[in-house]
Amino acid sequence: MNCEVLKGNDAVVKLHKKFLFQEEGFRCSNILKNGLRIGVHFLGLTKENWLAGKEQIQEKYNDVFQKFRVSIQWQLDEEKGEPHPIDQIEAARAKNNLNWMSILRLALEKSPETAKPIVAEIKRIDREISTLTDKLTEENA
Repeated sequence: MNCEVLKGNDAVVKLHKKFLFQEEGFRCSNILKNGLRIGVHFLGLTKENWLAGKEQIQEKYNDVFQKFRVSIQWQLDEEKGEPHPIDQIEAARAKNNLNWMSILRLALEKSPETAKPIVAEIKRIDREISTLTDKLTEENA
């Protein structure tokens, strides 16, 4: 897993490190925010490191985890054999987050022509999300 944390958000960097993430780099002036360029910390967690340390994390924070444990499981649509629309929305949003980061980087590099296909894919996935949200609204109406 990988994450990016804005410079100055030391609490979030510290939190990730508590859960075995390692700082992998820092890019100065990476993001434009409120007219200012700020840096970004890059953190990562490999599957191997997680598997090696997850029991220690679970033991250390077990009391906290027990207080906030949430488990939601949706059943498959029996007729269609498809996941619940909320699960489909979550998967589509995960894909779109990657696209948004790609477009941000391209925009920062001032390559609008290169960005057009990415924007088109974002719009396509957003339409998919809207359709799935309509299904969800109809089910609960």
